[in-house]
Amino acid sequence: MTLKTLLGLHYSSSGTFDRSWTLRYTSDDHRDLLVEVTRVLPLGSGVLSFPSASGEPATPPGEGFEPMLKDLLEKAQDGGIAFDRSWRFQYTDADRLELLAEITYLEKRFVNQ
Repeated sequence: MTLKTLLGLHYSSSGTFDRSWTLRYTSDDHRDLLVEVTRVLPLGSGVLSFPSASGEPATPPGEGFEPMLKDLLEKAQDGGIAFDRSWRFQYTDADRLELLAEITYLEKRFVNQ
């Protein structure tokens, strides 16, 4: 499964984006990641979307999305994909959805022993 496919499935099932996920890996072989996904509005649309007052998405994310995202990005790291970059995905469905996905490395947290 590709990142574009996974994001499209998540949007179809929940309709939520404009949020971020922090993915922490226990293995030293995988770097921790911050994933931010934002809907791109067409120029001149004048439509703004704000998060709910609680700061949570209005609709809960699709079941299993975060574990699937974590697994996909772990496999990408194994395959040599570099992050600290962004991708723009355009979908051809009726919503004409366009997403910007930014993935950045986080420093590992060290616990004092």
